[in-house]
Amino acid sequence: MWFKNLQIFQIAEPIAYDGEALAVQLENDRHKPCGKLAPMSIGWVAPIETSPDSPLVHATNGFMLLALNIEEKVIPSQVLREQVALRVAEIAEREGRKVRKKEKDMLKDEVYAELLIKAFTKSSRLFAYIDTQENYLIINAASRNKAELFLEYLRKSLNDIKLIEPELASPVATMTKWVQEQNYPDNIVIEDVCVLEDSKEEGATIRIKGQDLFADNVQAFFQDGYFVSQLGMSWTEQVRFVLTDGFIFKSLKFLEALQDQVNDIVSETEQDRFDADFFIMTQVIRELLQEMFACFMDSDVEKTASITAEEAAAV
Repeated sequence: MWFKNLQIFQIAEPIAYDGEALAVQLENDRHKPCGKLAPMSIGWVAPIETSPDSPLVHATNGFMLLALNIEEKVIPSQVLREQVALRVAEIAEREGRKVRKKEKDMLKDEVYAELLIKAFTKSSRLFAYIDTQENYLIINAASRNKAELFLEYLRKSLNDIKLIEPELASPVATMTKWVQEQNYPDNIVIEDVCVLEDSKEEGATIRIKGQDLFADNVQAFFQDGYFVSQLGMSWTEQVRFVLTDGFIFKSLKFLEALQDQVNDIVSETEQDRFDADFFIMTQVIRELLQEMFACFMDSDVEKTASITAEEAAAV
């Protein structure tokens, strides 16, 4: 259970560390398999399934892990178009007339319903956990749409939960400052991955990989009005990631030093291994976020908290 992405939301009113109580609240929205005519089914499942009655919440050491299952019927658009075209051709030949758009649309609905009954399903899961000490919900999703889907169902199950995005100084201003001034926290290493955007021309983007970001040819872009919208970095030789302008941590990779620590743990069962991995991961992420939040709220950065993307290159 190693997260690859982090989207962080602050819980306005603390949630008690009680996995059983939380599971009861999720129970009404437990996942049910897709019906014959349902294109999708979404609901809560056990984060770790060691038995048919595994709990919907995995609670340990102040963290509560949740899993949202998304089951979708797979109907390739090409198959749908081909089947509709075949029906249209049959009608045109049999009745000697042209099939008009309204009738084609009705045929499309009929064919879709028939294919839906026979369609295979695919499932994916969105994982997230609640840190009851720091009062954060952390979702393993790279896209905002996936995170919003998780939040939608969490609010449906916990109608009294209030979630807000953490108030931070501008990630754009901070990351641009770090690269341009080559001055950043000691525990952080700036990697060779970066996305630059032009403050003067919307959509103008430069993606850099495998180059020294402090080299003159890269630094010259700042003089031309570019700013950093994504930046690769590593922290304390434990985790590498790309931080975005929306303060989303993407492409997390837990590094060798941490993996050695994991491999040193002796676990007898799948549950023990899961607990050990989850404990180490959540502790590392908690410490990482504590330091990153502090970086983005230090006094120098607060002065530029309201900076716009157009102004970022001047930081």
